[in-house]
This record gives sequence, C-alpha cells and structure tokens, in this order.
Amino acid sequence: MGRVNKDICCETLKTKTWEDTFVSVETIREKVKDMFEENGLVIFPGEEDASLDLDSLRLISLVVAVENTFEIEVPEQYLSQAMLSSYNDFCDLVVMLCR
Repeated sequence: MGRVNKDICCETLKTKTWEDTFVSVETIREKVKDMFEENGLVIFPGEEDASLDLDSLRLISLVVAVENTFEIEVPEQYLSQAMLSSYNDFCDLVVMLCR
C-alpha cells in the first residue's frame, strides 16, 4: 500500500471551517479537471460520473499526473479501471488521500 505525505499534501484542505473545506474541495476538483484537459480529456458539465473508458496506459498516466500534481502516492488498490472510472472517482480519491 502507498504512503501519503500529509505534511505537503493538499495544503488547501488544512482549514478550520466547513466553508473553507468546501472551497478547497472545489479547488481540488478544478485542478483535477485542468489535469485531465492537459492529458487530452475534457469533462463537460453533467458528465462527471460518466465512464472515461481508459485503457491501462492512459489510467496510469492520469494516476502519475495526480500524484505529481497533488504530491501524493496513490495506493495500489486504486490502480484499476473499476476504482477510477470517472472524473468524480479521481476527485474523490484525491480528497480522501489529502485528509
């Protein structure tokens, strides 16, 4: 299983109020969306839960991009198309690993 360096991971989530956390989650979602676009995937409104139909190479490329962008390590148990099949899956994973 991978390790998460919580001292440097997603500093924006280390807030004191619910409102700040909400903004931070939205910031993470925006960064994930930007990262997807940099990797040739455009997520349109209403398609956040749609299957991305990623092949294994594309999946690993996106996981590496997530790890580099957010300075986290994605545990092996999440390295499957079943676990990371949509934009929301990626966002939920980043939020979870950064807490």
